Amino acid sequence: MSITRLLIVLFVLVTFTLPAMAEDAAKSADKPADQAVDTPTTQPAKPTDEAPRQTIQEEMKLITSVVQVLDRRSSIKSILNSCMVELLFIGKPLELVIGVDHIDLSKAVDDKGNDLIDTQKQVNRSLGQDDMLRNSGSQPANSTGMTVQLKNPPRDASQIKTLKGIAHFVLKSVEGKDYVNLTDFLEPSGKAIASDALKDRGVELTYLPPQWIKDWAAKKGDELTSGILPAHEMAGLLPLIEGLSKQSQTVTLIPMLVNDPKKQLAQVQVTSKDGPLRRIQFETVTVFVSMTGKPQSPTLEVNLKSDDTTMSLPFEITDIPLP
Repeated sequence: MSITRLLIVLFVLVTFTLPAMAEDAAKSADKPADQAVDTPTTQPAKPTDEAPRQTIQEEMKLITSVVQVLDRRSSIKSILNSCMVELLFIGKPLELVIGVDHIDLSKAVDDKGNDLIDTQKQVNRSLGQDDMLRNSGSQPANSTGMTVQLKNPPRDASQIKTLKGIAHFVLKSVEGKDYVNLTDFLEPSGKAIASDALKDRGVELTYLPPQWIKDWAAKKGDELTSGILPAHEMAGLLPLIEGLSKQSQTVTLIPMLVNDPKKQLAQVQVTSKDGPLRRIQFETVTVFVSMTGKPQSPTLEVNLKSDDTTMSLPFEITDIPLP
């Protein structure tokens, strides 16, 4: 059992079981002496000390803050009108969390009383996000974030009064049915990497050699990439492949085509002896980047979603200023 799940169990025990025991003890003390067989002759027991309960509550506390609000309000209706709130969750429960899978909003109102909940799917910015240029020291430990899309508030609204809901987090696995570890995955075959565990979940990961992308741009070797990747995505990859290759002779790129129609993936990561490689996310391709040459002993690590690897916690934040 993970530390996070153990803390949740302890929280439930302390919150519900101990008060019930204290109440039973108080009732027993009020009974006649011949009925109170196990009741001491001293004063009735005082309620259990609150310190352990407070400690666990602090451990399970989830802090929610707003990183930024992108508000494109206009009196003219347009598909460009939107309100995006970037949330950051911080707390001990997130110690083993990969990121936010999705958020279910139960309340989102502005200071004029308008309902801002958008029926569209929330925008996920935590799983598979770009981290090529992200400073890992700029984000607190035990934290993860997600951008929530809301309806466009009216022009006279000055703040989001309440934003409330349930955040569903994905836990990191290092073993079992929800974890796949592969060391032989850089074969330039143009076919999905062989893995029964991934195949059973409908997931396909395909290594796409950088040279194939260069050959595609040079109008040669089209048979290698034909049908693997749309032309517009290939064109988007080309500047990255060529740019980083020219920038440094020590850069090694590992493009990975990701096909996950059933949304089973929680995280795809390539690691080496020096740690996880940085990654850049495109529409259907994730490019893993080693800035120090060819990675030593590269390993493809895949975390999959399941009921065993999810954790749901409530959150609420109030009085969010609108720009």
